[in-house]
Amino acid sequence: MSANLKLRLRQSVGIVSNDGLVDFFKANVRDILKIKMNFDDIINLLKFFNGSRTIDEVCRDYNIGHNKISLSQLLELSTLLHKEYIL
Repeated sequence: MSANLKLRLRQSVGIVSNDGLVDFFKANVRDILKIKMNFDDIINLLKFFNGSRTIDEVCRDYNIGHNKISLSQLLELSTLLHKEYIL
């Protein structure tokens, strides 16, 4: 996936993060994706995916004043979430 791709979080997706598990609820198809990750700020990070920022810009903007995430980690996460129709 390209770092220049602009993605947005789908409006039909609900997110719950608790104790290293993140549940993504796709309301329109009543499907759940569960991911185990050690990243407590996932919800705030995903708010940066608004369709107007590239993945590279999300990485840059999020890393200002928040927990740090590398571009390669963000690309891996965004690739998975894009494949699963969350982004």
